[in-house]
Amino acid sequence: MQDQYVWSPVYIDALIERDTPSQRMYAEQDVNFNVTALVDTTGTVQERYIYDPFGAVTILASNWTTRSSSNYGWVYLHHGKTKGTFIFSDVICRLLSVASVSK
Repeated sequence: MQDQYVWSPVYIDALIERDTPSQRMYAEQDVNFNVTALVDTTGTVQERYIYDPFGAVTILASNWTTRSSSNYGWVYLHHGKTKGTFIFSDVICRLLSVASVSK
């Protein structure tokens, strides 16, 4: 099974959850649909994200300590641009990333 993403019908960038062969993670979002936390099936926060005013993301552990990268390979964070290994979820990047993610 490949990774599967479930998007809300309410808004194009409202990611609900991601299923992988080994885990399911839910995306918690703020009012701008930026992913602010990943929650597992028990409701426990596994990873957090904060953004500066320009959209640069800081990845945090559940206890708010800084991480250099996502422990979960999370790619959809907020509407914007490509940064590092993260692919943000604007329509053009999502279409371009489908081929590279599914390879």
